[in-house]
Amino acid sequence: GEDTTRPQPTEGQALSRPGAASPVALLPAAHPAARTAMSNLTWNKATQDQANRNFKRLEALIKRPDNIICADCPLKGPRWASLNLGIFVCMPCAGIHRNLGVHISKMKSVNLDKWNADWVDNMEAWGNERANKVWEANIPAGYQKPTEKDATDQSAVLERFIRDKYEHKKFKARDDAPLPPPYSGAGAQAPAPQQQRSQQAAPPRQAAPQPAPPPKTAAPPPDLLGDLMGDPTPPPQPAAAAQNDLFGSFAPPPGQQPQQQQQ
Repeated sequence: GEDTTRPQPTEGQALSRPGAASPVALLPAAHPAARTAMSNLTWNKATQDQANRNFKRLEALIKRPDNIICADCPLKGPRWASLNLGIFVCMPCAGIHRNLGVHISKMKSVNLDKWNADWVDNMEAWGNERANKVWEANIPAGYQKPTEKDATDQSAVLERFIRDKYEHKKFKARDDAPLPPPYSGAGAQAPAPQQQRSQQAAPPRQAAPQPAPPPKTAAPPPDLLGDLMGDPTPPPQPAAAAQNDLFGSFAPPPGQQPQQQQQ
């Protein structure tokens, strides 16, 4: 009998056409997250509180290094998502995904739609980098991938690449190939925001202290009196004894005695 415990899609939320390929076949079946088909996702409308909580989780997801670039082109800042594929894409790529049909890619807006918790769970389980390791595992050498201009112009190169990638599965890894591990942050191309802030806040290393230079001999104090007289070096002063002998200049030369003493 039909499983009535799982919420069923309402009118206007038809997930696949009769006879269309099941989304289960789009991903390797070896991993539980890969078996997230449309019928396994809940489609009951989230309350506003639930949507607010899930939006915060989404905001953290699109800031992860593996999701900052569109899964299908080089444009940055994707704001659309494929629920069943678990990837974030830009607006031009989202338009092409819509043309693929909901049996291949079910698109939702990060900002405009209210998200259920299990939708966010699937996005956390995959992400752009991990999903591309499955869907772009066998791109042949020389294949022309879309450029930024192809994306902004939504050119034929962009549409051909997306259809080859998801509709025709030309590059997908073999179903028996081991799945890449979920995102863990290890080996990411760019550090997480918290890691960037801690690196910026770290103080620079200080150099080893240098030995103190030898003390310099203090210079003698300046001769202020000599500076005022115009001669910075004063002449040598006579000995103290000579200064005190007031009659030394009248004494006879050595060897001569006064005449009064000879008599």
